[in-house]
Amino acid sequence: MLVRRTVAFFVVSLVLLAPRPALAQGTIADYQRAMGLRDKYQGLAVNVPEPATWVEKTTHFWYRRSVKGGNEFVLVDAATRRSGPRSITSGSLTRCPKRSNRRSATPR
Repeated sequence: MLVRRTVAFFVVSLVLLAPRPALAQGTIADYQRAMGLRDKYQGLAVNVPEPATWVEKTTHFWYRRSVKGGNEFVLVDAATRRSGPRSITSGSLTRCPKRSNRRSATPR
């Protein structure tokens, strides 16, 4: 008798606690609302830096950070700790040294 109650308890528990994927599925309106969230909040995330990339065989690295209306590229000289935003134009892209695959921590 105790075994039957125990088995019945576990069966009922499994049925009640089993995941219900059909109930977790979002509606089309949920997905459309979620797609609009990025556009709605994109401008609020300002000065968020991305991972830095070292410029090969130099003491320089660069990173991109978000600014109001887009992104800004910042070039840093690690030896002198000087940094500043740099605008990237088609002419300056060809003069950039070859970058390495080394990554550093995101500068603060």
